[in-house]
Amino acid sequence: TKMLKKSFDSLEEDADLYPLEYLNTLTPSGIPPHQLKLKTGAPIMLMRNFNPFEGHCNGTKYIVRRLHSRIVEAVVANGPYAGNDILIPRIPLIPSENTFPFRLKRKQFPLRPCFAITSNKSQLPRTDVTASR
Repeated sequence: TKMLKKSFDSLEEDADLYPLEYLNTLTPSGIPPHQLKLKTGAPIMLMRNFNPFEGHCNGTKYIVRRLHSRIVEAVVANGPYAGNDILIPRIPLIPSENTFPFRLKRKQFPLRPCFAITSNKSQLPRTDVTASR
């Protein structure tokens, strides 16, 4: 099943100065986008620490099991905690950087699709590369 999950955006002050349509277009660093396109079986990455003792940390890769209206059900894809389940709710997120003249508050699932992982998230050594001269 495919689902489009939209965030609930608001401002902590001066709410009437900026239209909601404008707020929906913003994607500050560390904040998920306004629209998340998810489907069962898709790889996702958690953007916040939920329970480090169970392996649910920022940057952990998951596979979506089920999509509900208020919860995303997922399982850890690899590593020492592979197979652990998690229920991910929508949570209020506020960017730590002050890049705008207002404080954006976005209620969204703290995850993003991860079809590729950046080099700072994958720290495994490459053994398949050989030097040739």
